[in-house]
Amino acid sequence: MKKSDWKIVKLSLALASLLVFFQNCADVKFKKKNLPVEQRTVQSVESPEPELYPPSIILDAQVSQQVYGEPMLFSVIADGSFPLSYQWYKSDNADGPYSLASGDGNDSPNMNIASADENDSGFYYVEVTNAQGKIQSNVISISIAIPRDMSDYCKDSGGSLEGSNKCIFNKSGSFTLKVDYLVESAKVTVVGAGGGLGTLDHSKWNAYGGAGGGAAIKTATLEAGNYSVTIGKGGNSASRWINGYKGGNGGASKFSGSGLNLNASGGQGGYQNGVTRYGRGGKRGNPANGGNGSGGDQNCKGGQGKNANYTSGTGGAGQCSGGAGGSGSSGGGASEYGGKGASGICGSGSGQHGRAGADGCVVITW
Repeated sequence: MKKSDWKIVKLSLALASLLVFFQNCADVKFKKKNLPVEQRTVQSVESPEPELYPPSIILDAQVSQQVYGEPMLFSVIADGSFPLSYQWYKSDNADGPYSLASGDGNDSPNMNIASADENDSGFYYVEVTNAQGKIQSNVISISIAIPRDMSDYCKDSGGSLEGSNKCIFNKSGSFTLKVDYLVESAKVTVVGAGGGLGTLDHSKWNAYGGAGGGAAIKTATLEAGNYSVTIGKGGNSASRWINGYKGGNGGASKFSGSGLNLNASGGQGGYQNGVTRYGRGGKRGNPANGGNGSGGDQNCKGGQGKNANYTSGTGGAGQCSGGAGGSGSSGGGASEYGGKGASGICGSGSGQHGRAGADGCVVITW
């Protein structure tokens, strides 16, 4: 084949291919033109509007704790279309009027008061709002009490204050000491009552002094709670004209609660142990024995009640800084806080006709 003939063949093939291309395009155009209208274009579909809801309370308003000086967290859980807004309100009266609460985050689901005091007492609620409406939570009643201390507990239970940190209970009987908050490093001293004075023969000028009460002393933390307290009653004494009288024994004192159990027995009354020897003015008996303490870091014995002419004589000293024991006009001694002749704070044995031994006591210092 000639070279010129070959060129003609190639040109013919190219023209044939071009013809097929245009034919295909025409077919596509024809087919598309003859489609149904709904198939020729993509239809646009509009989404439905979202449904909107007013606010509702899922978990009502509550508070974490109500303790003076501690943080106080208010919270609520609400539902509804967003955005939700919150506002906490407070009033001194349940019926209002209410004003904006002053805690941190008072426009949020959680409001915090960093350190609660008595000014935070009152009534609180939260209001939740969105574009569809608003709703109010329940009302919370808050009462923040000013902390009380040992001086308050002392006065509540009939004790007397000496200075700012000593409470004395020295009237016989039993009661409950209520402690609301712990009292650290409290020294508790329990003293039994003193014994009464006894006589054998008044005409012989006999006098038998009562002994002092024992003592139990312990330093500890008084936890919040109730403590049972008993103050022993002093033993009765002979009057001036009675012969053969045995002085009454002093009553025991006790302090118990929150793991503490302190006890102090009372001193013996005079002329309890009979007649054993003679001396000036007639027969004399054995000395009255002092009471004992138990349960303390220190447990102390009360002073003896000595026997002597009732115009003179000195009883034995009690342990733990005790006063004198008793006989004659000098009287019996207690251990801690005792004194001569039923003087001192408590627990001394009697050394006088007609004068009972001193009641016991419980003394708390902090």
